[in-house]
Amino acid sequence: TENNKTITTVPDEVKEVGLTLNILKINPESKTFTISVREKEKPLDFIIMKAIVFPYINLVWLGGILTFTGTLLSAYKRYKDLR
Repeated sequence: TENNKTITTVPDEVKEVGLTLNILKINPESKTFTISVREKEKPLDFIIMKAIVFPYINLVWLGGILTFTGTLLSAYKRYKDLR
C-alpha cells in the first residue's frame, strides 16, 4: 500500500511589505514545492480626523472678529493721521 500523508500549512504574513505566503503543494519525488504569494494593497496616506463639538466655538469666532475689526480701525486711524 501507498502511504499518503496530508500536510496542512498555515499562511504566513509579512506585514511590513504586505505579503501573504502559503505553501500549496510539496512533491517529494521531484523535491519541489509550490507556493502562493498574495500582495495586499498598501493603504493610501490619509489622515482621519474626528470632529469634536466645542461648546465655546462662538467665543473663538467673536474674538477673531474683534481682532479683525481692531486691525481695520487701527489701519484707518493710521491712514487718517498720515494724511
